[in-house]
Amino acid sequence: ANSSFVQKRIQKYYRRDSIVLPPPVETDHFEISEGFEDYYLWMGRLVHYKRPDIAVDAFNTMGKKLIMIGDGEEIQSLRQRANDNIEIMGFQSFEMLQEKLANCQALIFPGVEDAGIIPIEAMASGKPVIAFNKGGLKDTIVDGKTGVFFDKQSAAGLISGVESFESKRDQFEPHYIASQSQRFSKHNFKLAFKRIVDEQLELHCSS
Repeated sequence: ANSSFVQKRIQKYYRRDSIVLPPPVETDHFEISEGFEDYYLWMGRLVHYKRPDIAVDAFNTMGKKLIMIGDGEEIQSLRQRANDNIEIMGFQSFEMLQEKLANCQALIFPGVEDAGIIPIEAMASGKPVIAFNKGGLKDTIVDGKTGVFFDKQSAAGLISGVESFESKRDQFEPHYIASQSQRFSKHNFKLAFKRIVDEQLELHCSS
């Protein structure tokens, strides 16, 4: 299973135990930035289950600057819905993703994912994540240290998450956040995968 969230689903539907192995992330492709510019960042496909509408509604209300990178079926409706403080850039190059991650205040993540690669990429850039408190991100984000969770999947919930983040901004240390992202690096994935295979082979051979 790629997270404990999926592990519970496997147990529920298949009645089988499973081993959690988070997916590998190319953490070395991102640079730590200790500074930030005056914007929050959304990255990902603009489809309903990722809830970009929550981000737009929340930032429409707050008036804070939000940059959204990604394409998808909802891009036109979101552009019509967004106020001038929200810039929906659409699809961008990997170099642009790196730059925007390095300079944002925090990544906004209101959807539910089985694992979640983009939040780890944000952490590899030294940036905290403001995320809905459900799904695979509960395995990857340390609340109050590498990000902030909010409990209601709504614009009001996200606003409370942003306010919570801003009230404790000084306690987020970029190098610590980046160090936590290394738990999910490609190198550590290979080590964990080998360890799991070796352990299962040993169990099989001894049974």
